[in-house]
Amino acid sequence: MVNVNLDTVPVKMELDTGSARSLMTIKDYKEIFGNRHSPASTPVKLKTYTGDIIHPLGKTVALDDLERQGILTKVSHSDWATPIVPVLKKSGDVRVCGDLKVTINPVLKAEQYTLPRLDDMMASLDQGKKFSKIDLRQAYFQLPLTDKSKHLTTINTNKGLYVFNRLVFGITSAPAIWQKTMGKIMQGLPGVLCNQDDMIISGKTDEEHHDNLYQVLQRLEEHGLRANYEKCSFYQDKVVFCGLKVTKDGLHKTSDK
Repeated sequence: MVNVNLDTVPVKMELDTGSARSLMTIKDYKEIFGNRHSPASTPVKLKTYTGDIIHPLGKTVALDDLERQGILTKVSHSDWATPIVPVLKKSGDVRVCGDLKVTINPVLKAEQYTLPRLDDMMASLDQGKKFSKIDLRQAYFQLPLTDKSKHLTTINTNKGLYVFNRLVFGITSAPAIWQKTMGKIMQGLPGVLCNQDDMIISGKTDEEHHDNLYQVLQRLEEHGLRANYEKCSFYQDKVVFCGLKVTKDGLHKTSDK
């Protein structure tokens, strides 16, 4: 629940930060591969890498967590297998990434989608006085893959083979696929722009801002998309978006630029 004051009047807005219910359904999204990889390409199956500095227990915990969320499924066999490159996050947790540049990426027919220029995107926020920012939780993992696509994402780990059930970070087309999908979901809504897993919402007045934000939250709920509440902010005079500070006066460099 988000509590804000609109012209000194308390307003409550519900924000879904994640639950056990299903994410975006298959009908809302199409397979990312299908016939987009060369049918003549030979499957690539590589062993796990050795020598990384991440303790095996950390990788095991990360894999178990992804499997528990339904993002990964353990399999006994696959013609494709990508070694993982575990990354230690600032929090101390381990992010499981596949080294896809050596397996599926070279044979993928990359999704073509031109990412909008920041100046062009910001035009949609013209005359905005205050700003709300929504961070989408594990953005790519909210887009499901079809069964036909999953085997291409198989990773080889210290615990065996797993397939991804969701869009994978590191797939060459992932940024374009995500951006195009969010564009379709938010199509027609005023005062909102998306850049990968971040969204910014505004309006010429507080009332318009409130209406725009409400419509965005409705769209997110309709499509089963989840937000990371800890990284969201609402009705702020300034927010950081795409590495720049956004205020009613325009774009500004942040202090660390």
